[in-house]
Amino acid sequence: MASKNILFTFQSCADLNDIWESIAMPRALWRAYESTNLTAAEKFAERFERICELLPKHPEVGVNRDDLNPGICSVPIQRYVIFYRTRGGTVEVLRVLRAALDADPAASG
Repeated sequence: MASKNILFTFQSCADLNDIWESIAMPRALWRAYESTNLTAAEKFAERFERICELLPKHPEVGVNRDDLNPGICSVPIQRYVIFYRTRGGTVEVLRVLRAALDADPAASG
């Protein structure tokens, strides 16, 4: 899915792998395989891909997150948040985290 206009950090790729597994894999190992889990993971991947196609063309769609680090933006996707920055004409996806883990700098101080 990578193009000239979007790059993924190693950490964002690991995040995406974890997300895929958490959606696609049954919660209990003794339960039978559920195709609904795989379908949900595929739908997430499709939505993620659409956002990644949009970001290089419209990086301003994200919320400015200079509170975390200058130049960082975020955009929600289902129960997750994509953190990215723009460098020249390229969008760099830094992390993809559960929305519940979204950093709150006021809480850390």
